[in-house]
Amino acid sequence: GALSNFKQIWLHPDLEWEQEVHTRLLWQEPGHFKWIPEHVKNGKLNNEAQLVHLCGHYAHQHTFLKWFWLVDIFEFLSVVAPTLNFAKVQQIAKDIKVKKSVVLTVALCDREFETNFSSLLPQGSSIDQQLLRQITPEFLNDPQRYRWKYFKIKHLIKDEFKESLMYDFFWLTRKFYGH
Repeated sequence: GALSNFKQIWLHPDLEWEQEVHTRLLWQEPGHFKWIPEHVKNGKLNNEAQLVHLCGHYAHQHTFLKWFWLVDIFEFLSVVAPTLNFAKVQQIAKDIKVKKSVVLTVALCDREFETNFSSLLPQGSSIDQQLLRQITPEFLNDPQRYRWKYFKIKHLIKDEFKESLMYDFFWLTRKFYGH
């Protein structure tokens, strides 16, 4: 299906592990978007691109599903925040339509770990306070327990509402038709 046509699961016949191989980091990357050499060096994302990927995966793609992913992002920011170019972070996030995810994830780190990372965001980066209030510590501990809230946040976290509808369409198509 369209939601997973950029990844394959490879199973080793003799070992008990699987490998998921992606041709894009996030499903919604526009077809014209390319990770340029400025974003990748020696096959590894630079810190700005890595932060965008981590936040996009955590918030946009999986709607805050795993608490330990937020801990990983906090630990990553704790190490690299002083050297990050947050204007570049915002530009990459805007290009792949995960800007809201990045800003809210940084704000969640501030709230949950008593940091001040959001002060490093470029001026004019607005945190959706109403959405941030919806993402309570209880929700973060078990998002799927709050099914209606999960569904609502899954749609509100997207940079564009049409993207939410597109995701729903592709998910339903895959669910009912197996494509």
